[in-house]
Amino acid sequence: MALALLTPCALALATHLARSASTAQPVLLWEVTAAAAGSGRLYLLAGTHVGDSPIESFDPVIEGAFARSEALVLEADAREVAEPSFQAFLEAAGHWHDGTTLEAMLSPGLFERLQTALNGRRLRLEPFLQMKPWLVALMLSGDALARSGYQPVHGMAGYFVRKAGQRRLIELEGARPQLLALDDLAPELQEAMLEDALDQVDRVDVRVRDIFDCWDRGDARCLSTLLFEDDVRNSRRHRLHERVYFARNRTMAKRLEGPLRSGQTWFVVVGAGHVVGRQGIPSLLSELGYEVRQLSATRPDRPLRRLAEP
Repeated sequence: MALALLTPCALALATHLARSASTAQPVLLWEVTAAAAGSGRLYLLAGTHVGDSPIESFDPVIEGAFARSEALVLEADAREVAEPSFQAFLEAAGHWHDGTTLEAMLSPGLFERLQTALNGRRLRLEPFLQMKPWLVALMLSGDALARSGYQPVHGMAGYFVRKAGQRRLIELEGARPQLLALDDLAPELQEAMLEDALDQVDRVDVRVRDIFDCWDRGDARCLSTLLFEDDVRNSRRHRLHERVYFARNRTMAKRLEGPLRSGQTWFVVVGAGHVVGRQGIPSLLSELGYEVRQLSATRPDRPLRRLAEP
């Protein structure tokens, strides 16, 4: 319709719609549906495992999707980690029990870097000597996050667990299988994992802030670049990401076909690295023939996540 033919009322409406379209705020939440009648629905949220403040609420598009869902789906229920049996499992899986030491397994340069990092944090080397590299990497990362004020209790998955009510809680993987998968990594990939941890340990606060900045803008490309930009230049890191991200994404995507075929509605929260890029779960589900669309904020004038006042 030519602009001159618009009535004043229609012109006002067109202006409002154009303004709304131009200010649409993407959210890192995808809706996944199937074409068949009676099929189910997924809401897939890019989550963060830690936070520095309690979450008060999310944008209504996220809260509404959760309210419509009959199940909360996570990679793993982190509450299991506090159980004594899990600590015994970690001791058995994450340590050598045959006299092997970390010093013997790591290259001299990497072992020296580890010693320097531990000394800088006033951590004794001895408790780490029997640990496998993947567990050392997790311990270092966890310590760096804690020192920067980031805690799992303030993560996004925890927020929805506390609000789950009578919803079923479904694990896509489980904490123990996740760690056993790390234990199964080839020695060189465990070294790569430890190198990554050492590379980031002194700037983990900056990296997490960058991740939250991408999240708060709903910018999936920003997150993908931040997490995986080095893969092209570093083949070992790419092989590590294939094992700890991309292969798992394919398995989780297949698991998520269940509710889509059975008419259920699931709200899924997984780490942000599992949903972005061409090998992220939304792209994989699209390749499997499902309709996938990234949603937009209901209140673009407000933060996508509101934190509790300190």
